[in-house]
Amino acid sequence: MGKIKLLHVAPSLNKGGQEKQLFELVRRLDSQSYDIMVVSLSEGCFWTKEISRYARCVEIERKGRIELRRLSRLVSLIRDFRPDIIQCWSYSAIAYGISGALLASVPIKIITIRGKERCKSAVYLANNALYRLSDLVIYNSAEALMYEKRLYRLPERRAKVIYNGIDWTEFDPVIEDRSSVLGFPVPEGQSVIGTVASLTGRKNLKMFLEAAKEVLTRAEGLVFVLAGSGDREKELKDYSMSLGLERAVRFIGRRDDVPKLLKCFDAFWLTSMEEGTPNSILEAMAAGVPVVATDVGGNSEIIEHGANGFLVPLNDIKRMADHTMQVLIKGPEREKITANARRTVRMRFDMARMVEDYDSTYRALYGGNPCRLR
Repeated sequence: MGKIKLLHVAPSLNKGGQEKQLFELVRRLDSQSYDIMVVSLSEGCFWTKEISRYARCVEIERKGRIELRRLSRLVSLIRDFRPDIIQCWSYSAIAYGISGALLASVPIKIITIRGKERCKSAVYLANNALYRLSDLVIYNSAEALMYEKRLYRLPERRAKVIYNGIDWTEFDPVIEDRSSVLGFPVPEGQSVIGTVASLTGRKNLKMFLEAAKEVLTRAEGLVFVLAGSGDREKELKDYSMSLGLERAVRFIGRRDDVPKLLKCFDAFWLTSMEEGTPNSILEAMAAGVPVVATDVGGNSEIIEHGANGFLVPLNDIKRMADHTMQVLIKGPEREKITANARRTVRMRFDMARMVEDYDSTYRALYGGNPCRLR
């Protein structure tokens, strides 16, 4: 059997969890078995140069939201490459990728969805048609699969879960001075509660700020860190000031040194309204930082409440504060939670396992054996 020709279509290759995992997948798949090409539907992307070390990588200029010119360019690239499999990453790549695959007669079409989105009727109708024209839809959480399986009435054989994976060996760096990593003074013994997230509505960071205010009524001298950027940054800073948190909350922007940053935290919060299998939780767990997260999306598929972290109902500020105070206490319970968290990541969410799952899926589809997909 010759090499499997695999084409990935992504909305962009900017910094983000999906893009990092696509890079790792391209880098780690056996080059003796795969001939890979990656197409980004946007220009000037962070990961393009890195991916180009392992596969052909092409950016298509973007001038609007929906363009026939971009579709035409994609179809031309597909016809030149002649892939056996095309894989479209996320909702915004489906229309171009599946349409292009149909026009260029690609034999196998895969859609990859991270989390779930409640879409408008026009988008629902488009997705419903495109899903039915694909051979497999891959989700990164069982919760998202079940939601869309009901929504689009997907047959059992055409939907599958492949959980995100991380390289957990990256998340145990040695840091000598938290202040130098965080960029502001942190006195000895001061507890730091943080998150790494895009500052967008979906991340529900007003809950983070409200929970910070609640925790400060129970313990003094804590500092709260938000690492990330996004379109809600000014709104969140204004809201933080309105809550009187300007001295306790630090917005430190997007960071490239996440493993070191996580080692500065005494607790990690994720307050999202929707999630698939969030890399941020996996990374915090791998770093040995206790996690308190909202019970949404695939979070409960990672966290076993009370065993390797804590889950709270969406916008339940009191429980967020309760469990945070619990994990800030140094002792056997905290050590047990962090040890269990590290074990969970290593056993179930290892990057090598994720790549192996994708590899076996590609081979099963290429070999015409859908029974091996489950």
